[in-house]
Amino acid sequence: MMSALAVVMISSLCLAEPQTWQIDPNHTASQLSVRHLGISTVRGQFEKTSGTVVFDPSDPAKTSIDATIDATTFNSRVQMRDNDVRSPHFLDVTKYPTITFKSTRAEVASAGKLKITGDLTIHGVTKQVALEVEAPSQPIQDPMG
Repeated sequence: MMSALAVVMISSLCLAEPQTWQIDPNHTASQLSVRHLGISTVRGQFEKTSGTVVFDPSDPAKTSIDATIDATTFNSRVQMRDNDVRSPHFLDVTKYPTITFKSTRAEVASAGKLKITGDLTIHGVTKQVALEVEAPSQPIQDPMG
C-alpha cells in the first residue's frame, strides 16, 4: 500500500513540473496585419520562428518565452512589397536579420489565457509589449496510442 501511494505521489509531482518546449517552426505562424492607407489590410508572415517556451502547470506565472523570428523570411505574397519591407526603409534585414521576444513576466489573464509581458526587439529597438497567449491544453493521447 505504501509503495503504491509513493508512486501516485511521485507521478503527481512529475505532472506538475515545469515543461520546456522548443518552438516547432512547422507548427508556428508569426504573422502580422497592417492597415494600408485606411482602405485595405496587408497581411504577411515570417516563415521561420525558433525559440523555447517553459511552462509550469502548477504556477503559470513562471511561464517564459524566448523566441526569434528570421526577419529575412518575410512574405506577403507580393515580391515588390516584400523587398521593400526587408529593405532599410523598414526592417533593414541586412543589418537586423532577427526579431526577438524575451518574456519578463507572465500572469493568468483568464481561463486558458496568459498575459506574457516581455521585451520585443525589432530593427535594433527594444520595447516592452504584452501578448495574450493561449495556455497549453491538457496532453492528449495520440491517435496511434
